Formats: sequence, structure tokens, C-alpha cells
Amino acid sequence: MIGFDALDRRAMLERMAFLLGAAALPGEAVAAPAPRTRKFLTPARMTLLTAVADTMIPKTDTPGALDAKVPAKFDALLVNWASPERRVELVGALSRIDAAAMAQAVRH
Repeated sequence: MIGFDALDRRAMLERMAFLLGAAALPGEAVAAPAPRTRKFLTPARMTLLTAVADTMIPKTDTPGALDAKVPAKFDALLVNWASPERRVELVGALSRIDAAAMAQAVRH
């Protein structure tokens, strides 16, 4: 077993995702999004999600979240997979991140 001190950020996030059930998703849920015109997130929310994803898993010597098209895949999951309750929960999380960032910006 690997101790927490031996984990880098990517390994930690991978294990967190596994614990949260990401590994249990069907393969088609995380497949590349098919070309489509229907989007769930507004452009402003998509910009926020893109910033969050890039902050959590930036490109280093390995591809980052943006290289893996995480924001588009997340939006596709909201359209094609998430229940209405889950959509409210996930968009609410983005709203809380946005509010916290705005509050932090006002303080500085």
C-alpha cells in the first residue's frame, strides 16, 4: 500500500476519483463526446469548469485535464447521464467555487 507521502497530485486525484466511483462508470460515459450541438453548461459555467479542471490537473510533462477534454466530457455527462438531481448538485458545486473565488478576489 502506498502512503500518502509517496503520492503525487495526479496519483492522489486518481485515487480520489476511484473512491468516488468514477471507475464504476460505464465506458461510454467517459468516452469522447460525440459531436453535438446540445450543451448543458452555459458559456460562463464552461469557462469556470475549464479553469477548475486546468487548475486541478494542469499540463506538465504529461497531458492535463484540458488535453483530455475533461470539460467537454463533463458537459456530455450532464446532458446524457446525470439525473436532474445530480445536475443541480454538480452545477451547485461550480456555483460555490465561483462564489468563493469572487469573495477571495474582493478581499485582495
